[in-house]
Amino acid sequence: MFRGDGKFEIVHAFPHGGEYKLIADYKPTGGKDTTETEWIHIEGTSADTVPLEPDHAHSKVVDGVEVTLVNDHPEAGKDFELNFRLTDAKTKEAITDLEPYLGAVGHVVILSENTEQYLHVHPIDEKAQGPEAKFATTFPNNGLYKIWAQFQRDGKVLTVPFVVEVK
Repeated sequence: MFRGDGKFEIVHAFPHGGEYKLIADYKPTGGKDTTETEWIHIEGTSADTVPLEPDHAHSKVVDGVEVTLVNDHPEAGKDFELNFRLTDAKTKEAITDLEPYLGAVGHVVILSENTEQYLHVHPIDEKAQGPEAKFATTFPNNGLYKIWAQFQRDGKVLTVPFVVEVK
């Protein structure tokens, strides 16, 4: 929530105690894209660590929408196109009514397993409405990366996670 004087406040209930990396990604009026990060400690019982593993399934279903990451074999240091295809999970009909989310067909953020590499990726065609949403990026290093793709449909934001291995 915007509090004025350039200050925002976010209220969040963390699921467990432990160490969390906060990432703020913003663009001030008249300024340039800015990303700031900070580690914070949350009191309470920590959850068991779950190792990050590449997804074997290339499709995920969120709120009745099947999102397929069509190409998932990126190479470090090379231009790569993330191509998401969206269909109705029950009927398999193509989704063509995506709504603009933050001014575009969708947004993608990517974080390396060690949390050192953060990528905010914009769509190639911001005005697309589906069934495909394409994003261009370059993975800086090899290793595991978690991808979160966000799309809006019927006023609801769908967040779809994928884990890929970059070679």
